[in-house]
Amino acid sequence: MCMCQNKKPVCDTVKVNGAFIEWSPGEQAIHQRASKVFVGNKREIAESRIPELNTYVKRLLSLPIWFLLDESLRMFFYQTDQDTQHQPRALRRLRPPTRKVKTVKPKMELFSSPRAEAMFDFRGNGKAELNFKKGEVIFLLRRVNADWLEGTVNNQTGIFPESFVKVIKALPDSDSDGEGGAHLYSCLHCFLLTPAGVEARDVCVQEDLSIQPTHKDLLSRMRNVFQQQDIALNYRDPEGDLIRILDDEDVLLMIREGRRQQGTVNRPVNQFPWELIVTVASDLSVYNTEA
Repeated sequence: MCMCQNKKPVCDTVKVNGAFIEWSPGEQAIHQRASKVFVGNKREIAESRIPELNTYVKRLLSLPIWFLLDESLRMFFYQTDQDTQHQPRALRRLRPPTRKVKTVKPKMELFSSPRAEAMFDFRGNGKAELNFKKGEVIFLLRRVNADWLEGTVNNQTGIFPESFVKVIKALPDSDSDGEGGAHLYSCLHCFLLTPAGVEARDVCVQEDLSIQPTHKDLLSRMRNVFQQQDIALNYRDPEGDLIRILDDEDVLLMIREGRRQQGTVNRPVNQFPWELIVTVASDLSVYNTEA
């Protein structure tokens, strides 16, 4: 410290960043630190980096929410202590203003739609078939084949035989499968051979005609259709003899044999090219045992 003759302080020494600087009251005070620090030798260099920084931040904000909520990453956005108290719930990307388009749903006039009245109660054999009671009005969707229709009633949609209903307003011709439209259901022609006689059924399923079902699935479906448990699955070879199906390999042989005969047998377009013959499991008299 320097003292003049009148013993009044005229100068002082202060330490700034490790260096001692003499300062006197007559001189100007040390300039305060600038509020903005530029990176680079010139201001233009620093400002030229602003677009790159904006692009970086925009891409950062476009990341998933779980990533942005990470503790280390959230520190990047903190400016004040109050910012640390905010828990962002969601982020949305910026997009140009758009005009809300009002969607007008066409009203369906029920009494002008194709429909039929149920003449008898019908209980389907599976999820694909529709259940209804006598007197209910069924709104028709399309024709499956010559004997089956597809319709909806009681918020349920399925197929049903046309013989159980009285058609009030028929479907237009374009909704018929004969016009080459896509088939939503496939039909499997099957028989049940018993000592009492032969029972034929057309089982409609939602699977495509090209599928290869398993032996387990076919056996379960036939048990449900004919309401019998002690049954066996069979198919006919080119000589007309019954061949019992025991596993999935036998199912594949049946499908191949059916496809070979596809051109010689006249079937509906949505019917499987092979047929199932169901017999009683203990009845071996149906098989040709001659050498």
